[in-house]
Amino acid sequence: MLGRSHFCSGLGVLFLLASTAFASQGPDDSLSLEQFLARVRASHPVITQARILADQGLTQIREARGAMDPRVTLMQQRKTWEDQLELGLQDFDLRIPTLWGPDIMLGYDQSEGSKVNPQSTSIPGGQWKSGIRVPLGREGWINRRRTDLRQAYAMADMAASQRDNLINDILLDASQDYHRWEASQRQTDIYTEALGIANDVLNFVRYAAEIGERPFIDTLEAGIQQRTWQQRLEEARIKEIEARFALAVHLWDSLGLNELSRNYRRSVHASALPIPAPVHDSATYAGYLADHPRLQLLRSDIAQQELELRWLRSRLMPQLDLEWSFTPLPGSSPSYNIANGGQFTGINLDIPLFLRRERARIERQKLNITSRQWQLEWTGAGLRQELERSLQQYVLYRNLLVLQEKLVVENRRMLEAEKTRFQAGESNVFILNQREVNLINAEVKVVELQLQQHLNVLQQFHLSGLMNRYALPR
Repeated sequence: MLGRSHFCSGLGVLFLLASTAFASQGPDDSLSLEQFLARVRASHPVITQARILADQGLTQIREARGAMDPRVTLMQQRKTWEDQLELGLQDFDLRIPTLWGPDIMLGYDQSEGSKVNPQSTSIPGGQWKSGIRVPLGREGWINRRRTDLRQAYAMADMAASQRDNLINDILLDASQDYHRWEASQRQTDIYTEALGIANDVLNFVRYAAEIGERPFIDTLEAGIQQRTWQQRLEEARIKEIEARFALAVHLWDSLGLNELSRNYRRSVHASALPIPAPVHDSATYAGYLADHPRLQLLRSDIAQQELELRWLRSRLMPQLDLEWSFTPLPGSSPSYNIANGGQFTGINLDIPLFLRRERARIERQKLNITSRQWQLEWTGAGLRQELERSLQQYVLYRNLLVLQEKLVVENRRMLEAEKTRFQAGESNVFILNQREVNLINAEVKVVELQLQQHLNVLQQFHLSGLMNRYALPR
């Protein structure tokens, strides 16, 4: 019949146009993964904060070095009574601390007046002096300056590891949000295409029913299918909006303002499968785990605590300070002949007795180090187990995706065959809709499996501490 032939040919053109409707969309407002992560690396507030943490660690080194800065002190006193000078003192000291403990001293003293302490009396016109103070014992073995400087370097390493760990975490979150956004758009496209086909099928079935080619019950079946796809499309749009605003948290401009992703409506789907992290051989596997920023952070913390333990142990030793200074005679040679001038020597000895406070501090510090070492072992074991699990899951996801893609091809063939049978009058709308449902569900399942595979690869990069290498611009 003429009506049937027009209906069937029109239905074939309908499926052809619907299948190509979404392939013609242009990427004018698209955002690729490489572009997105480049924006995140450049402008994300958490990454900026992480870089500040590393800079703060460097300032601690400068602060510790400040303990070796030379120090100048100047003192001047005068006392008169009835216009008579009773006391006049001037004292200038330059002290140069060193990393290993000794202090180098240079000074000038001048005293005059009738009531000057004989011990402070200087020669007329003042006198220069130079000397050195050498600590032995506990301050000579490991002093506070050297300990603070080494701890500052350890804290700088901790800050750098904390920076890398924050960047590793935020790039994982951002990449996951991008792939979820991309998957939600692809699902929306699938349901949009399905709804378009369902709308046209409903119109054709209504036309065929009106001319007597199809029973009116087919319009009810076509309408149910159309409303089903409309419902799923609205649900997919809700998920897409959620995913887009989750992505917007990571998009910031150069002025520090959040963009709310208002300029980007489309993602760029990568046709190639994600490449797993390069940790499959045992050598690189152990190397990447050893360099993980979370483990490096704990190691730096342990190194700092061990330096503190060494300093606490030095408190058990007695302290012996040797001090020597030389005052040249007026008019003597600048070479300062020691035989011509005054000398001062001093010995200070400090011997602790019961040491209960020191021993308690040492014991507490040992317990702190042991606790951190166990935390390091536990964290490393957790990372190894999670990475092993992720590597094994990657193989399974890859196999599942291959099977699911075959199901898509087979369901598409079944749908094409059912359309041929429908055009020949050997099928009905119910069976045709069922074939379409099977195909759409299979395509949605492919998107879900690809998303799971992307998230699995992201976990591999994150657990290896390699998120900063993920999706670098080519």
